[in-house]
Amino acid sequence: MTVGAIIPAEVLAAVDEMQQGQYTYSQVEGLLCRYLTRRDQPALHGQSDARLRFRVEKRSKWRPIAVNDSVLERAELFAALSRLAHPLRAIIVLWYGTDWSEERIIRTLQHLGLAGGRFSRRTLYRHKRLAVVALMREMNRAENRP
Repeated sequence: MTVGAIIPAEVLAAVDEMQQGQYTYSQVEGLLCRYLTRRDQPALHGQSDARLRFRVEKRSKWRPIAVNDSVLERAELFAALSRLAHPLRAIIVLWYGTDWSEERIIRTLQHLGLAGGRFSRRTLYRHKRLAVVALMREMNRAENRP
């Protein structure tokens, strides 16, 4: 049992947002694991004549198109990722989108100029948590937009 543990303001804000029925930290982390972890990279080097060539006929009546919820989740996740600051986005992509070790991620962040010389594993974990909280806030903000 920890006595006198200091809880960051970001975590307290996340608890408040969770109570309002919005995305939680674990839900956002689950989405990141689902859509960023070990993604298959499609080969885009096909021949240029291999395009689909067909003619779409006009419809007299349009019916509403049903969209799968996972497609909307993924679109919302990547839209929120694009609105994040570059250092936060880089940490999230390197953490969830690669299978690199923590040391390699730290070296890459230092090489890109996004981390100082005293950037440790503990600092990486803290920044990763803050990046996911920022992404969660961005996704919840987008959910409230009209």
